[in-house]
Amino acid sequence: MSIQKLSVRAVSSTSNVDFKLNEDNIPVEDYRQLAQNFDWQDLILSIYHKSIQHRDNPTLTILDVACGTGRWLQTFQHYIQLKLPSSEPIQISYNLLDYSENALLKASQKINYPLELGSQYVSKIQETELAIDFYNLIWSMHGFYAIPRFDLIPILTKLLTSLNEEGTCFIAQANRESFYINFYDRYLQLFHNGQGKIFTSAEDIIEALAALGIDYQVHVIRYDECIAVNDIEALEHYIFYEATINSFSKEDSLKVQSSIVNVTLEDLLNHQEMGEYLNSLIQDSVYHFPEEIWLISFIKKNQQSSHQKINKSNKSITNNTNNPLLLNGRDMVRLVETALQFIIPCQENAESFPLNGSGFKWLHLSEINSEVDSAIQLAQSVVEGLPEEGNSNFEALLHNLFERLAPCSINTNSGGYLGFIPSGGLFHSALADFIALSLNRYVPIFMAAPGLAAIEAQTVRWLCDIIGLPLEAGGTITSGGSVATLTAIHTARSSKISNHAPEKLLKATAYVSEQAHYCLEQGFVICGFPQQNIRKIPVDGNFQMRLDILEDTIKQDTLEGFHPFFVSATAGTTNTGAVDNLWKIEKLARKYSLWFHVDASYGGFFRVTKRGASILKGIEQADSVVIDPHKSLFLPYGTGALLVKDRNKLKIAFDFTGSYLPSQRDVEIPLIDDMMHLSPELTREFRGLRIWLPLKMLGMKVFREQLEQKLDLAQWVTEHLLQIPNIRIVARPQLSVLAFKLDPSGYNLDPKLLDLVNREFLDAINQPGNILLSPFRGSHNRDGEFCIRMAILSFRTTLNHLKQAIVDIHNAARDVLEKLEITLT
Repeated sequence: MSIQKLSVRAVSSTSNVDFKLNEDNIPVEDYRQLAQNFDWQDLILSIYHKSIQHRDNPTLTILDVACGTGRWLQTFQHYIQLKLPSSEPIQISYNLLDYSENALLKASQKINYPLELGSQYVSKIQETELAIDFYNLIWSMHGFYAIPRFDLIPILTKLLTSLNEEGTCFIAQANRESFYINFYDRYLQLFHNGQGKIFTSAEDIIEALAALGIDYQVHVIRYDECIAVNDIEALEHYIFYEATINSFSKEDSLKVQSSIVNVTLEDLLNHQEMGEYLNSLIQDSVYHFPEEIWLISFIKKNQQSSHQKINKSNKSITNNTNNPLLLNGRDMVRLVETALQFIIPCQENAESFPLNGSGFKWLHLSEINSEVDSAIQLAQSVVEGLPEEGNSNFEALLHNLFERLAPCSINTNSGGYLGFIPSGGLFHSALADFIALSLNRYVPIFMAAPGLAAIEAQTVRWLCDIIGLPLEAGGTITSGGSVATLTAIHTARSSKISNHAPEKLLKATAYVSEQAHYCLEQGFVICGFPQQNIRKIPVDGNFQMRLDILEDTIKQDTLEGFHPFFVSATAGTTNTGAVDNLWKIEKLARKYSLWFHVDASYGGFFRVTKRGASILKGIEQADSVVIDPHKSLFLPYGTGALLVKDRNKLKIAFDFTGSYLPSQRDVEIPLIDDMMHLSPELTREFRGLRIWLPLKMLGMKVFREQLEQKLDLAQWVTEHLLQIPNIRIVARPQLSVLAFKLDPSGYNLDPKLLDLVNREFLDAINQPGNILLSPFRGSHNRDGEFCIRMAILSFRTTLNHLKQAIVDIHNAARDVLEKLEITLT
C-alpha cells in the first residue's frame, strides 16, 4: 500500500494585484511559491551529506525534466541561496531535458554557481534513455501537464530507476480544482464539445504512483493569482497563454492556439456559463484565480522491498521477457488508459460524431454514387498483407480506428439516431464484456465455472420473469435475434416433428405475418423446411396479422394433407412496431396444436411498463419468445435471447455431446443446466455478464422509466407530425415506432412519382445530420408503398431531439414540395 504524508501549507493571496512578469515576460508567481514554501536548502544539504558518506569529491546530479526556458531554475536561484560547506569540494551538475533545443539554450544561459551545466537532452521524457541509479535529485516543475495520462506509469518507472539510492524526485503539478486546469477543462467542454488534448493533473500522477506501489509524499501549496479586472492585457495573457497554450509541445500549441483564435476574452465573459464562473472569482475589482500546487515527492530508498515484491509476484513474466504475449500490470494499465482516451469522448460526446455516416443517400439508392465510392476507397485503404512484425504504437493504431475509420459510419449512439431499431451501446455492458473476456472462463459447462454459469442462469431467469414465463422456463443468451430464432425453430421441430418421420418435415407448414422479420424464413430453410411451406399471412390496416385468414389457411393446409406445426406472432414489427393480437393467436395455436412463438426482439422489454404489459397480453403463454437486450434494454449490439416455456424441450433438442466432454447426467444439479445443452453453441464467451452487470448496478426501475419515456415521446412526435401540412401518418405508434409519408393534396401524383417524392423527402430530412430516419417498404413491393419510419428507442433520445426532428421534417417537406411544384409547372 502507498504511504501518503500530506503536509498542507495555506498561502495567503498576494496583496499586490499587479501581474508580475520576469524579464522573459513570463509569470513567476507559481514558481516563487514553490521556491519559498519548501525547504530546498535542507533537502540539498541532506542529499550532500548522504553523498559524502559514499564518495570522495561528491558530485550532486540534478535533472530538470521539461525545463522549458528555465523559469523554475531562474526562480530557484533567485530565492534559494544555497549555503554549502566551503571546507569540502562539491559540484552540482545541472542536467536539462526538453523537446525544444531553443528552450535548452535559454535555460542553460540561466545556470549560475554553484550549479554547473551538465548533460542536455533534446527530447521528450517518454523518448529519453536515462542513466540507471544516477541522479540525486530529479524535478519537474509544471512539466507534466501535456504528458498523456497513459504515459505516466512508464515515465514514473523510468524516473525511479534513474534515481540513485539517496535520490529524490519532485513533481510540481496543479490539482484539478486549480484555475490552471479547471478553466481549460471548462473551455474545452463549452467551446469545443469536450474535444482536444486535456491537462494531466496532480491527481493523475498520484493515481499512477499508487498503481505502481510507490510510496510518496505531498506538500500542498495554495495561493491566488491576482489580476485587476481592468488589466485586460494581463488577463488575456494569463488565460489564453498560461491556461491553454503554454504546456503543450510546439505543434500542439499551434493547434490549441488556432482553436482559440476566434474566441476573445469578451466572448468568455459574455458566455453564460463561463462568464458566471469567471465572475465568481472577482473580489473587490480583482480576479482571484485559485491555484493549488501539489509538490509530489518519492525516493529510491525504501522502494526496493516493494519493487522486489512486484518482481517476485510477476516471476513468470520476468522470466518470459521475450514473450510479447505476456503483459505485466503496468503494460495493461497503459493499454487500457490509452484506449480510454479514445473511448470516453465517444461516450461523453456521442452527439458530436457524424450521424449520417458516409452519405445519407445510401439508405435506399442502389446505384453507385459518390458516397459509395468514398466508402469503397476507405475499405480498400484497410486492405494489406498479413503483418509479420507488430506495430507497438498502440495509440497510432487506435487513432486510425477512432479518427479515420469510425467517423465514416452511422453514429448509432446519437440520440438523433431514429432509424431501423436503435441500440443504446450502454457503457456498463461494454465494461462487462471487457471483464468477461479478461476472465476468459469456460461457462458452457457448469462445473467448469459454477459461479459464473450461475450468473448466466440467473440472468435468463430475470428475462423469463420480465416476459412472465413459469418457473420451469429456461433459455439461452445468444448473439442476437436471428440466432435465437433459428434455435427456437429447431426446438419446435424437435418437439412437434419426429426425427424418424422425414416425410412429415416435408409436409410441415409454418405461419408468419407478412410483416415478420426475414430471419424466420431463413431459419425455416436452414432447419430443412421447404421454403414454399412458409405461409405469410396478410395484415390489416394496423399492420397486425389477420386472424381470420390465419385460421382459414391452417384449415386449408390440413385438408390438403399438410402438417401445420408452428405459428409466429410479432410483438413489435421492424417496419411499423405493430404488435399482433398475441392473446387470440395463442388460442388458435392451442386449438390446432401449433407451437406458439413470439418474436419480441424489439418490443418484449416494454412489458415492464404498465402500457406495454397491456399491449403484450398473451406473450406469457408463448412456447418460445425471442427478445433482444441490445434493442429495448439499450445494450450494445450482439445480445439476444431465446426463452422457452419448458426448458426441458431445449435440452431434448440439443442433447448432443462428445466422448471428450463431461456428461451432466453424472451430476444432477437442480435448476442449472449446462449451456452447451441449450443451444447449438459449445464454446462461447461469458455472455450473461453484459446483461447481469447493468441490471445489478442500475436496477430495473431505471430501464422501466426510460421505456415509459419512449412511449410518451412516440405519442408526442406523432401529434406534432400531424400539424405539418401534407404529412400522413401511415402507422401510429403501438409502442415507439411509427411510419409516415409526404402525401401532398391537390397534386394527384401517380404511385411511382409519390415514391420518388418520399425518397427525396427522406434524403432532405437526413441531410442536415441532426436526425436519421430510415425507409419503410411494403411487403408487396408495390409502387406507392414507400414510407418513412421513425424508431424512438435510444436512452439518449430526448424531447429536444424530437423537437429538432419536427423542425427538420417541416423544412424538408417545404423544400421538397417547392421543388415538386417547379418540376410539375
